[in-house]
Amino acid sequence: MPIIENKVELEAVDPDLTPLIDCVFLLLIFMMLITQLTQVDFEHLQLPKAEMASVDKAAKDRLIINIVKQEPSNPNVRKGAYKIKGRRYSPEELVSVLKAAADENRPHDAEHAIMGSNFYRSDKKILVRCDRRVYYKEFERILMLCAAPNHGIFISKIEIAIAKDND
Repeated sequence: MPIIENKVELEAVDPDLTPLIDCVFLLLIFMMLITQLTQVDFEHLQLPKAEMASVDKAAKDRLIINIVKQEPSNPNVRKGAYKIKGRRYSPEELVSVLKAAADENRPHDAEHAIMGSNFYRSDKKILVRCDRRVYYKEFERILMLCAAPNHGIFISKIEIAIAKDND
């Protein structure tokens, strides 16, 4: 009985390199942006003045945190102080204020659960008003505290405003 071999004709296939080229360009753009951002000195960043600022008329439901410039003996120091309703708070006291605010308006449903855990996002709104003469790290501290699950705080509705210059 004769053995019959199956002959399969192989077709020449040219690979499509377009997606690979797209990925390379996206990575290149990403690396260029990250390199530029890591070289920015956020500590001495000067924010531009708002051209079309308006008075806040809907401040009822929000916790308003003001970051004002402390008046130290050295005028070059640009450290900020946290004020809520005219009272000055330390960063440690700010944690307890934010925790109370987050607990005040925290629904316990699946929509507000964070990644399927037993920790829920708060619906509390916060307005942070910053003096342009303080360093960014003072504002960053509030942002980090609003997303601090170790303190029981996760507030995602944060609004930002600038304080009016008085000088």
